[in-house]
Amino acid sequence: MFVKFMETYGQNLLYFFGTFGLINFLFSFITVLLTAKYYGWTLFIQSPLLGLVLFFIFMGCQSIFLGFITEIFVKIYYETQNKPVYLIEESINQNENSFNP
Repeated sequence: MFVKFMETYGQNLLYFFGTFGLINFLFSFITVLLTAKYYGWTLFIQSPLLGLVLFFIFMGCQSIFLGFITEIFVKIYYETQNKPVYLIEESINQNENSFNP
């Protein structure tokens, strides 16, 4: 499972954390709509569901910012190690002199 995660999101961790953040924003929006529909706005402010909505919003923001930070760390890692991000294992049907910029 870890190997599949690293293959899919190893270079683009923002996709993983951003998706998680957007799901949290979606949960907060759904919670607001359902609470307002069934209980009304005045009860929503007095209920602990407001805390749940704020929790989902903060978790969404934190996970998106965590995705940005991990993207920066991955780029810094590859630049300081002088490693290419992608390695070409084999070139097919390409001559040495075929590159014309």
